[in-house]
Amino acid sequence: MINPSNIDISTLPSVPLEDRSQLPQTPCIYFAIDSQSVIQYIGKSINPRQRWSLHSCRKPLERMGGVKISYFQCSLELLDEIELCLIDWFQPPLNRQGIKQFRQKQGVRVRQIKEIEIEGLGERIKKARLDSKKPLDKICEEVGVSRTYWYDLEKETLKGTLSIENVRKIEESLKTNAMRELQFWSVDEQRSLPTPRRQKLMEISEKPILFSGAMVRAILNGTKTQTRRLQGLDRVNQSPDNWQFLGIAIEPKKKDHVSTAKFCHKDGEEVAIACPYGKPGDLLWIRETWRPISWGEDFDWMRIEYAATQHLVGSGQSNMTKQINPEDVWDGFEKECVWEKLADECIKAGCLEESGSFRLEDENGKFPIKWRPSIFMFRAMSRLSVGIVDIRVERLQSIFEEDAIAEGIERSPVHCELWRTYQKDDDAHTAFPTMSYKSLWDSINKKSYPWEVNPWVWTVEFKEAK
Repeated sequence: MINPSNIDISTLPSVPLEDRSQLPQTPCIYFAIDSQSVIQYIGKSINPRQRWSLHSCRKPLERMGGVKISYFQCSLELLDEIELCLIDWFQPPLNRQGIKQFRQKQGVRVRQIKEIEIEGLGERIKKARLDSKKPLDKICEEVGVSRTYWYDLEKETLKGTLSIENVRKIEESLKTNAMRELQFWSVDEQRSLPTPRRQKLMEISEKPILFSGAMVRAILNGTKTQTRRLQGLDRVNQSPDNWQFLGIAIEPKKKDHVSTAKFCHKDGEEVAIACPYGKPGDLLWIRETWRPISWGEDFDWMRIEYAATQHLVGSGQSNMTKQINPEDVWDGFEKECVWEKLADECIKAGCLEESGSFRLEDENGKFPIKWRPSIFMFRAMSRLSVGIVDIRVERLQSIFEEDAIAEGIERSPVHCELWRTYQKDDDAHTAFPTMSYKSLWDSINKKSYPWEVNPWVWTVEFKEAK
């Protein structure tokens, strides 16, 4: 980590504020220094030239006169840490004013970053390297470190700190998930924020999510614990190869806090995208295809059946149907309209009327009520919720075999040791879980973002909420 006391600002390259178009276009830490050599502002950017074309501090600095911008280049993964360290050391006036205004407008507290020590991390990294059977030179090349650095890491004699970005590179190189508990937000948000902010992060919110019948059955069976989603990522998926993923952190959004992914375009543009599914610890209630199968004479209760487990109704298994109070879903007028609509469906199907209620079977013994699409399921009707364990952002094709299995793919109905491929030919199968998941993905998303495009996705890990 950089030592601020060793920085000699006067020796850094600089340009006058009015010549800001001459600033570099590479990741830098920059200092706005007035004519009295006082540091007025410290910031960071992956493209300072573009940043200063519309900088919020430009006008107050122009009024001072004689301001120059000094800078030094910095690796991308260290920008945030070094910026906070230097602001804390030099205490620039404009930074303090900006923080005060930000607090007043947004009602949030400033983030601080602290280092944490993970016992046995070096041994875990060494075991993952040996298990991968990949040459050390190849690993070092992919992670971007030297052999000496790697050996110091395994021996836990490393001087300095291991960045979160390097943790992710190590995971990708070694194809391991052994260090996923070092998720970015858990280090610099949950462990380092003041208590009121931490309490806000711990508040649980609920959001809906749609699943097909097959996936609902997989969740109920405990074989599906992950889902990959595209929602909200259209901006970066128009040209996914041109965007670099910078990291993910929990940030405020309206009255909630959600996981927010940050991307950088090759031209220097930065975007932050809020995850529509929330943050680790939140609940997702599942929307699925449903229909009413019975209700009270005065519509004071209604029982729901689910298409995913229709064949199990009456088997004695729990959670196959659910009884609700219609008033929890519809108000008085809407309730009457829904009741009339359901009754009309029964009458048109030729059902008999008994004591003011309708017998919910037609002459052939079938239910007359039509299935309702999952998008029209209300919260009170949902029978299943899952708790978010982890949210990541990654390219679709980076999925591991164990992740593909955790997506709920099914065994082949013909060869139980092989995996199903989700094509029109039900007899098709494969020995590779990732190929099975590829066919599942394309069966849903081929028209928008097929597997070959390799889009960015939200990877949400969850477990069934009890």
